[in-house]
Amino acid sequence: MNNNLRLLDLITIISFGVGLYSLYIALANLDENRDQNDELKQILHYLEYHLKDQDEHLASQDKLLENLTKGG
Repeated sequence: MNNNLRLLDLITIISFGVGLYSLYIALANLDENRDQNDELKQILHYLEYHLKDQDEHLASQDKLLENLTKGG
């Protein structure tokens, strides 16, 4: 009976250790995901700025072409 209790205590301690390690891994993953999300937000912000700039450039080209075709 005493050996069974020691075995159960050992299993309990090992389970607690595994649970703590799992929590550590989960928190590390959350931190890494937060960093990746911040990087993606920066990329999307850059792309949005770039696309707006391209839209303005294309609108300017359209006006130039329209003026050239009216003059001819």
